[in-house]
This record gives sequence, C-alpha cells and structure tokens, in this order.
Amino acid sequence: MSSERPSPQPASAFARAVRDAREQAGLSPDELARQIRLQPSAYAAIERGEGEVDLELIVSIAGALELSASELIGRSGL
Repeated sequence: MSSERPSPQPASAFARAVRDAREQAGLSPDELARQIRLQPSAYAAIERGEGEVDLELIVSIAGALELSASELIGRSGL
C-alpha cells in the first residue's frame, strides 16, 4: 500500500493557488477581475475551479498578481 497522497484535480489546485495569491496580494476578486478585463462572474468561476483557463489568461492573472505564469502554476503543484 502506497503512502503517496493523490494529487488534487488540476482545476481545483489552480483555483486554490490563484485565490491564495490574490489574497496575499490584497486584492478582492472584483479588483483582480477588473485588472485582467474579465467579468467578475467569469473570474469567480475560475476561483471555484469551474472556469475555462487558457495560457493567455494564466499569464494575465499572474501578471496582475506580480508573479510569473510558471510561478503561479507551480504554486498549484501541477
């Protein structure tokens, strides 16, 4: 029997990393949505792990949080 923990689902792991980074940056969800030119409801879906995320959006989110895309993805454990 392996003692390894199962890895989290990618969408929920990324959502958690984005939310944690946003909170650390002191931004509200609406402020971050505005900075990346996304509707607040669409951004909220990302934080719930339900939104569609492509590379361009990852780069935008990371930039608004003053992170590199690779750092943001790395925080999610992916």
